[in-house]
Formats: sequence, C-alpha cells, structure tokens
Amino acid sequence: DGPSVGRLDFEARTLTLPDSAALIDALNSIPAFTDAWVSSATIEEQDGTTYYRVSASVLVTDGARALRFAQAAEEN
Repeated sequence: DGPSVGRLDFEARTLTLPDSAALIDALNSIPAFTDAWVSSATIEEQDGTTYYRVSASVLVTDGARALRFAQAAEEN
C-alpha cells in the first residue's frame, strides 16, 4: 500500500458476474484513488432475484484534498 489519507469501503449489487479486474482498473484510474481491491463477490438472493454482492476498497491519496484553506493559512 502506498501513502494515503483515508480508505473507502463499499458494497455494490449487480445482476451480472462482476469483472473484478476491470473494477480495480477503473477505480485506480480516478485521480487520488490508488491500491483498489475487491475483497469478495458473493451470490445472494432477495425476493426471488439473484444478484452478486461485491465488497471493495480503495485508498484515497493526498491529491483528493481541495486545499481551499491552504492559502489563508499561509497568509496568517
């Protein structure tokens, strides 16, 4: 893992088999996101509908900060 300021953990549902490699590549292509990974993909059913539940995480780098207060802090 590289340096980060936080981590996002999330779950998603999809009716089609998830492409974990494509999901990881897509998340890593977002500026300030790095080291994405899929921790699980399970088949579940609710109200007669079968779906995949995907759990994933991504690290958030310092580049995600807006730094909108940085100039004011330097002036003081």
